Amino acid sequence: MAQDSIILPEISADNFEHAWKRFRLAAVAKEWQAEKQLLILPTLLRGNLVDYYMDLGEDEKRSLEDVKQALERKAGIKKDPIVAARYFNSRYQDDRERVMDYATQLRKAFKEAYPEEDVGSAVLLQTFLPDARSNVEKIVDPAKDSNVSSIRGKG
Repeated sequence: MAQDSIILPEISADNFEHAWKRFRLAAVAKEWQAEKQLLILPTLLRGNLVDYYMDLGEDEKRSLEDVKQALERKAGIKKDPIVAARYFNSRYQDDRERVMDYATQLRKAFKEAYPEEDVGSAVLLQTFLPDARSNVEKIVDPAKDSNVSSIRGKG
């Protein structure tokens, strides 16, 4: 794919995380250095993000990460860890939800709720395993399958 055919995303408060990732991927594909990314980024901002960017101090515009954090803060995009923790702790796997989708969503919620913790944390595993175990038991009769019975006994 030619570098010129890569479409740059418009970045708004509504699509911030997704569009930011797309911008970073496009910048890598176009082989832009950080300085060029900092020049292009403001032209992609939409809505209130334009005003928030214009209000940033020079120290908040030194790096892409600084700009991202400042925009998240000013636009209220960054999730409150307390709200994220409530969501994480109340998240259960839906009967029709694939285990992989559930694990991905749970991991994302965990990272928002506990940004300083390792994703291999026992807290994450303790939340994930009971739901995964109960869904396996719905599919396989634990009384007939010794492998499921042994899993059940360890819980």
